Amino acid sequence: MTGRPWVLIALGSCLLLASSASATTVITFDGIPTGLWGLSDEYEESGFKLRPFDVGDLLEVVDLGGGDHALKDSVRNGSGALVRITTVSDDPFWIESLSVANDDAPGEVWCFKIYGYRGGTLLASDQMTSDSAGFVEIVPPNTAGRLIDELRVNIVSADHDISGGGTDYIIDNVKLAVIPEPMSMLGLLLAAGAVGRYTIRRRLRPSI
Repeated sequence: MTGRPWVLIALGSCLLLASSASATTVITFDGIPTGLWGLSDEYEESGFKLRPFDVGDLLEVVDLGGGDHALKDSVRNGSGALVRITTVSDDPFWIESLSVANDDAPGEVWCFKIYGYRGGTLLASDQMTSDSAGFVEIVPPNTAGRLIDELRVNIVSADHDISGGGTDYIIDNVKLAVIPEPMSMLGLLLAAGAVGRYTIRRRLRPSI
């Protein structure tokens, strides 16, 4: 094969690699069984490891209907229940957003917390609230876009006033983006270089 088809193939490879490098992964928790999530249980989804972290309460996986699973705190108090998210390959990533519903809305609003770590050091955190009974997509202002290797989401559900009001958050659809692997970036650079070299050779080739 000679001529322009090679250029089209190389350009197609570049576009495919660039597209995969910038793709967003949505953690849905759908593959985790419903019920209490034991502290020793670890699951994988779309290249990410999902593990509970002991901050006082166990996470509870609930079915929203049709196999759509989500996370909530199993006990209504101020301790919270926390999930840790890392990549299987230990590559860095960042959070884009997550979907949150307040199952007690309208009512008192407690909080949920986001922590971003890199190399064991806390880089950014957010403490947020929502009074929406339906799911809303929320972008953590401090943590979103920060390059991290561990994300912690703490769901604090509380029954904390004498009138019986409280907050029962449900977390779902955590959107994450992964830094491209070195080999993917190398392939992208090689493909781009091939296109450039072919173009230069075509320009320098004498006309017959």
